[in-house]
Amino acid sequence: MDRKLWKAPNTSLNVMDNSFGQLIERNYFPFKLGLKISDKGDAIKKRWRNEKFDQLCNELKNINEAKITDILFYLFDESSKARESIVNSIAETKRKTLYDGKDHDFTVPPDDSYSERVGISYISSNSNDIYGLRNKLLAFCKLRKYKSKGSVWIGFGSLEDSNNMIDVVVFNEQPWKYNKKLDEASKILLGKGQIVITDKIGRNEKCFCGSGLKYKKCCGSVLKKSSKFLF
Repeated sequence: MDRKLWKAPNTSLNVMDNSFGQLIERNYFPFKLGLKISDKGDAIKKRWRNEKFDQLCNELKNINEAKITDILFYLFDESSKARESIVNSIAETKRKTLYDGKDHDFTVPPDDSYSERVGISYISSNSNDIYGLRNKLLAFCKLRKYKSKGSVWIGFGSLEDSNNMIDVVVFNEQPWKYNKKLDEASKILLGKGQIVITDKIGRNEKCFCGSGLKYKKCCGSVLKKSSKFLF
């Protein structure tokens, strides 16, 4: 359970290593016989804890949006190793920004072994402009989700001088659809490794995500629809 092992999609039989069976049998047979045994050394009942992950969850809980519950469920659905990797990557990405004064980001792509393809992206901003960070995160996640053909995408962002792990949250669960302009933009912009937005974009200017639409008809309208994104 700790490694999030589930029946593989489209299979009728899955073989599990004996070491996993031993963990289950340690609890199964005493339970069936009504025997009480110590939980000491029990890898299944031992609860995973991580101080950084607890902080991330607490900061999410302070955001008063219904979709935050969905985000928490997706995070907890990750294995303990994946959760630890995410929070460690957040801390390292923030450290890089403080060190060189530049934007840094990372992305956890969807795991193809799951039927629901969930991706996570994070941006550490080199400024304290929350509006600019929000726009950049929206564009970055929009392109990442499209390029990875993700069904769900979670985006986190932090400001330069903030002590928080996250200051901005983005969430998108809309079905993937082919889009020629997004397809071209994802190849060009993501190929450069970053999306640069230096100033606040005008409502009638072309959207920075590369869709070819005006900002007010694209990511600008998305900002107002919590069913698509929240922050």
